[in-house]
Amino acid sequence: MREIKFRVWDKEKKEMIYQDEHTAFCFADGFVGVDWDEEGNYEYREWSWKGGLGCVVMQYTGLRDKNGKEIYEGDVIRGKFKDGESKGIVFWGESNMHNEDILTWCVALETGIYWLDRSICGQYEVIGNICENSKLLEDKKFLWTMR
Repeated sequence: MREIKFRVWDKEKKEMIYQDEHTAFCFADGFVGVDWDEEGNYEYREWSWKGGLGCVVMQYTGLRDKNGKEIYEGDVIRGKFKDGESKGIVFWGESNMHNEDILTWCVALETGIYWLDRSICGQYEVIGNICENSKLLEDKKFLWTMR
């Protein structure tokens, strides 16, 4: 069974918060709350869903790159795709597999959308994410439509 976990990009503080043993995310009634306790300190953050979310919530895909790094929604990955060496953004969406459209983890490249599979993730490398490293994708021909 795949591990379900998230990370949150705080737009105001420009900070990525990863779910771990000190962090709990709560998704309920129009807001995302984050509680964590590090070294005895307690902090609570809340972002409203209304009027533009002050954070970006990204889910772990359950996949790892060639270096063993976890691959999350919004990550920029680099590797060899069928059209050659490229980089793109990971997202949950529709992809065509065996002439059938399915919902799955995908990567958006300039040349198209490809599905991510556990058997091929070892060929790719996470080089950053769209929130902390937006300049990794200088060509803005495709949009990260998730947020």
